[in-house]
Amino acid sequence: MDDINADNLIEAGASSISASSKKTRFTSNVWEFFERVQVNDHGSMVRKNKCGVCKALLRGGASAGTSHLRRHLQIHEKGQKRLGPDSSGNITSFAYDKNAARRELVDYVIRAELPFTFVEKHDFKGMIRRGFCPQYVGISASTCKRDVMKKFTKGKNDLLSVFEKFKGKICLTSDVWSSRQKMGYMSLTAHFIDNTWSLNKRIICFKMIEYPHTGESLANHIFEELLSWRIHDKIFSISLDNASNNDVAAFVLPSYLMLEEVPKKLFHVRCCAHILNLIVQDGLYILGPSIDKIINVVRSMNSSNKRHELWVHCCKDFDLPKKNIDNDVPHRWNSTYELLELAIKYKGPLNRYAQKVNENRSCNLDVPSEQDWSIAFLVNGFLGIFASSTKIFSGVYYPTSCRVINCLIDIHAAFVAYSDFFVFKDALAAMKDKFDKYWA
Repeated sequence: MDDINADNLIEAGASSISASSKKTRFTSNVWEFFERVQVNDHGSMVRKNKCGVCKALLRGGASAGTSHLRRHLQIHEKGQKRLGPDSSGNITSFAYDKNAARRELVDYVIRAELPFTFVEKHDFKGMIRRGFCPQYVGISASTCKRDVMKKFTKGKNDLLSVFEKFKGKICLTSDVWSSRQKMGYMSLTAHFIDNTWSLNKRIICFKMIEYPHTGESLANHIFEELLSWRIHDKIFSISLDNASNNDVAAFVLPSYLMLEEVPKKLFHVRCCAHILNLIVQDGLYILGPSIDKIINVVRSMNSSNKRHELWVHCCKDFDLPKKNIDNDVPHRWNSTYELLELAIKYKGPLNRYAQKVNENRSCNLDVPSEQDWSIAFLVNGFLGIFASSTKIFSGVYYPTSCRVINCLIDIHAAFVAYSDFFVFKDALAAMKDKFDKYWA
């Protein structure tokens, strides 16, 4: 018989053969579960393969092959049943399924945006085998890549089938940007309501595009994607930001799509979130000097480890937990709003920090006055209205067009309410001009 009780191994004085001492390289993955050993069988030393799961000894030697070892592992896979919850939460028995484990691993790699080589990491495979399932059989990076591409192809074909049966209209959103490596990218997203009245969002394009990013070039790229998805005759509108090349693309595309006169006028929808960004940037350009003292204190605090340590001590002096306040970022007004939101809560520690820095290092850092903090409080409340509106405009899993008018009313009411403050006079004039340009 092939199987020999493992308990006879010690009694027979068997000696383990180290795999590393062999010149032959064993490439089959079954060797992750078997150890090559020698046993005394009726007075002669013979080679056997010891199962790492059940410790059984199977036929070994150069001519034995690995098929019987693989069959032995399959017995373990079929026979190992455990208790666990099913999809409904009921406790039931289940057996390890290597195909199901492979599918789940590939899904995890996609969701977590991991490199394909992650599945080959020794620590990952060891953790799964030691902590969850000794029968786990890993896959290679190339296999993982192949499975991901199969999943992508299947998903694309399924979406093509959905679009083919879809009888309604599709709204598009698109954006173009350049990476730090000076490479251009374009994304194109389709939004539509299906037969069950559910709002769907599908990214149908994410690709590199060559320069120049002219309006005609962008229109050609978008039209090519619509043709490949066979939805060029189902487009209702496209939302783009206010860059001049996007205006040209929105002007050219209706002729490609052969839209009639009325649909042409409704085709280009300007991005409300981008318009809000332009409005706030115009206001902050004028309001900026009023809050510069607070921003400069935060920048000083983040300028070195030693100064950050001083900041931690200042927080302790006021019995407040240490909190990192990030610097504001040019062209991102929401970073200024987030800075002020935290800075107001840490008004005492920030003032104390500015005083100590000036005392210890002979710096000339302006300590914010009560008037500075009052202005910061007003600016923060004002920006909060735009922050909440931007969040509503940026929603993708609920309709946003029906909520725009309410947000515009809130913004207009804020213009009226803050017009009583002298510090907002010039800023509001600039913001109202931009507001009226698009929404008057």
